[in-house]
Amino acid sequence: NNTSQTKIAVPASTLFNEHWNEIEKVKSYNDNIKFSKCLRKLTDDVDVANYASNEKFMVKSREFLCGRMRAKVGDGFVLAARSCEIDSFQPCKDAVR
Repeated sequence: NNTSQTKIAVPASTLFNEHWNEIEKVKSYNDNIKFSKCLRKLTDDVDVANYASNEKFMVKSREFLCGRMRAKVGDGFVLAARSCEIDSFQPCKDAVR
């Protein structure tokens, strides 16, 4: 088993809400991210997000445009995302979408 785990002494809801509400800050703690932003908040639990990975070794940067939805289910959380295309939103020139 080659998985690694880290225990963080913070409630899951705090981490989940921070990641959802502060998507623009992901780059500050994840060096794989080139940028991340919320393009349009549709409801408190549904938005359209845009993010890209950094280029690593021979792998070009990947850009994602997706609809996201979150839900609290029991004691846990569910986050679903689906890639989408928006005609008026052009891809980044230096990333593959």
